[in-house]
Amino acid sequence: SDGTVLSYVEVTTAEYLDELPWPLDVGDEFRIAETTTTTLTVGDEEPESGDRNETFTWKVEAEEFDTVTAGEFTCVKVCKYSESNELLESHWYSSEVRHAIKIWEIISGGEFDQTWELLSYSVS
Repeated sequence: SDGTVLSYVEVTTAEYLDELPWPLDVGDEFRIAETTTTTLTVGDEEPESGDRNETFTWKVEAEEFDTVTAGEFTCVKVCKYSESNELLESHWYSSEVRHAIKIWEIISGGEFDQTWELLSYSVS
């Protein structure tokens, strides 16, 4: 390694194209347009930036009971689909927690997947 510093910054902004249904019920759908700006800087070189614009459809697919480290929860499963209807993410939202208790996503173009899980919470 020559000690060159690499910086990678990704900023995503989202615009709801449909009114967000709340509470979420199985069968509900909504669309979100996302703009992602990526900036890559290598050493002292000029930064390189690029934008990606995509619209995703989110579908409320099921009501499920799920267990994570933080406890057991009744959730709605909300899935994110690409413009070509490819499943990209699944989120399990709990009204008790007021947030997702688990998120599963595909990364690196489908090469890998990862799961995020709620460890603890408090609601005031």
